[in-house]
Amino acid sequence: MIVRVLRQFVANVVEQLCIPNLLPRAPLINFRYEAKACPSCGGPLHVLKTATRKVSTLHIGPLVAGETVMHCRKCPAGPLHSGELAKLVPPGGNFGYDVIVYAGRSMLLEHRTAEETAAALAARNVKIASRTVHELAARFVAYLGIAHLEAAPAVSELFGLNGGYILHLDSTSRKGSVKLLAGIDELTGLVLLSVKLRRETGDDVAQFLERIVELYGVPLAISCDMAAAIRCARLKVLRGIPVFICHFHFLRDAGKDMINSDYQLFRRLLDKHDLGDKLKRLQLTCQPHLTAHADAIEQALVKTATPQQQWSNLPAEVQFAVLVSSAAAAEHHGDGLGFPFDRPKLHCYQHLMLVCSAAGVIREHADSGKTQQLIDRLLKPLTGLRDDAQLAALAERLRANAEIFDELREAFRIAQPTVSIGLNDPGAPVEISVIEQAVNSFQAKHLSAEDEQLPMELLKLKEQIARHRPGLFRDPIRTTTSDGHTRLIQPQRTNNAMEHLFRDIGRSERRRTGLNLTARRLNAMLPDTPLACNLNNLDYKRILLDGSDTLAQRFSRIDPQPVRDSINEARNDGKIFSKPRAMSKILKDITTPHRLAIAAILRKISQLQTA
Repeated sequence: MIVRVLRQFVANVVEQLCIPNLLPRAPLINFRYEAKACPSCGGPLHVLKTATRKVSTLHIGPLVAGETVMHCRKCPAGPLHSGELAKLVPPGGNFGYDVIVYAGRSMLLEHRTAEETAAALAARNVKIASRTVHELAARFVAYLGIAHLEAAPAVSELFGLNGGYILHLDSTSRKGSVKLLAGIDELTGLVLLSVKLRRETGDDVAQFLERIVELYGVPLAISCDMAAAIRCARLKVLRGIPVFICHFHFLRDAGKDMINSDYQLFRRLLDKHDLGDKLKRLQLTCQPHLTAHADAIEQALVKTATPQQQWSNLPAEVQFAVLVSSAAAAEHHGDGLGFPFDRPKLHCYQHLMLVCSAAGVIREHADSGKTQQLIDRLLKPLTGLRDDAQLAALAERLRANAEIFDELREAFRIAQPTVSIGLNDPGAPVEISVIEQAVNSFQAKHLSAEDEQLPMELLKLKEQIARHRPGLFRDPIRTTTSDGHTRLIQPQRTNNAMEHLFRDIGRSERRRTGLNLTARRLNAMLPDTPLACNLNNLDYKRILLDGSDTLAQRFSRIDPQPVRDSINEARNDGKIFSKPRAMSKILKDITTPHRLAIAAILRKISQLQTA
C-alpha cells in the first residue's frame, strides 16, 4: 500500500511541476511478508533476516527497499518474502519489471540503441548503463518467451476463429552462424515458435514441427521453400498436410539452375576487362560538362517527343559525357529482386555495346580534335570488349536463357520484369488454375521435346516443375471455424511473411549498430527474439496479459529461475558455437603434428567451457 501511495504522489507532483528528480535522496521503503501467520500450518512467523537493496522503477524512480524476510520454525516451507516487493522487481534484481519492459520495447520494437534507451530512462529518473540495457532487453525476451508458451492454449483458440492456422516455415543464418528457424501463422501474422539450430537437418526440423503441433494443433497447411530438411520433417510429422511451395523461391532456384553457371563465367570474363576504374576516371573528367549543361540535359531527357532534335543541340562533349555517366551507372541496374531476376552484369554489357556504337557516331561528328581524343579514351576499352568473341557468345546464350526465364516469371504472374516492387511482390491476384494453365503453355513451348534433345538447363527446369507441381498449383483449403462457418482459404503464393520477419530483424540490427547482422550477433541472439513483433497484435497482447493490466504485471507472475536458465543456455551455446574457425585453423596448418593439434583443440574447448 505504501508503495502505491508514494507512486501516486510522485506522479501527481511530477505532472504539476515537471521535475523528474523530486527527491534529493532515494527514499527507504520497508517491505515484509504480508500475512501474519504461516500459510501452511497457521503458526506464528518469525524474522529470518532483513536486507536492503537499491532498486529503480519507472513510476517511483530510485528507492532503497528494506525487506524483512519471515519464516515458520515448525514448517520447512522456506523463507517468506514480501509479495508487494516481488511485484515491483525480480528477486535479487535492481530494476523493476516496468524498466525491463521499457528497455525491451525500446530496443526490439522501437529499434533504439542501448545508449538512446539509457538516455530515455535517465530522463525518467532511472540511471542505467548501456551494458545493463542489453541485459534487461535479454530478460525481456526470456520473460516474453515463457509468457508466450503459457498463452499457447488461448492462442490456439484464437486460431480456431479462423478455422485453423497456416504455418509458414523458413530459417535464416549468416556464414559460420547458427540457423534461426521460425514459424508464422499466415492468417494472424503471429510468430508461433522460433529456435536456433546448429544444423538444419530433417530430425531438427521434425522436433520443431512436433513442438508446434503440441502447442497449437495440426496446421491447415504448410507454406515453405524447397528445402530438403523441411520436406523430410513434414513427411515424418505432418504427412498428408498440404504443402504450398513459395512461387518466388521456386523461380529463384529455377533461374539459378538455368543461368547461374554461365553468369558466373560471364562475370569473370567481363571483370578481366577492368572497365570499372576506367569509367570512373573518365566520368570525373566529363563531370564539368554535365554540371555546365545540367539544365539542357534535363530538358533533353524530359522532352522525349523530339529526342533527336534535343540531343543534336547539345555539344558533342556533353553528349559523350552523358554516355559515360550512363555506362558507369549501368551495372547498378535492377529491380531489387536479386539474382537471377536482376542480371546487372549482363545488362551492363548490353548497355556498353550500345554506348560503344553511340560513341563512334559522336566521334564522327565531333568538330574538335580534343573531343575526339576524349572519346577515344572510352572507345579503346569498349572496342576490346566488343571484339571478345567468347564474351559475346556467352552473352548471347545468357540472353536467350534469360528470356526463357522471364517468360516463366510472367507465367507465374510474380516477380515479372515489368513490375518493380522488389521482394515485397505478393504476385498478381489471379486464380491458381490460371497460373497453372500459363505454366502448361510455357512447358508446351519450351519443354515439350524429348529429354535427350533438351539442353541441360531446360532439362533441370522440366524436372523441377514436375517434382514440385503438387505444391505449386494446389487448390484452396476449405475449413470450418470454431463458430461453425465454412471458409475457403487460398494461402499466399509466397513466403513473404517469413522474409519480412527476417528483414525486420536485420533492419533493427542496422538501426541499433549501423552494421549488418553478423554471425556473432545472430549466435548471441536469444531464440525468442522474433516473438517481440507479436506485441503489435492487440488480440495477442490481450491473450498474453491474461488478466494483468500491463506486461510488467504479467512478468511479475513468472518464476525468474527459468528466465535465468534461458539466458544462460543461449549465451553458453553462442560462446561454444562462435569459435569454430579458431580450431579449424589448427587442423589446416599442415606443419602441426597431430598430437599438438589434438592437444590445442582440447585446450580450446576447456577454455570455452570455463569462459
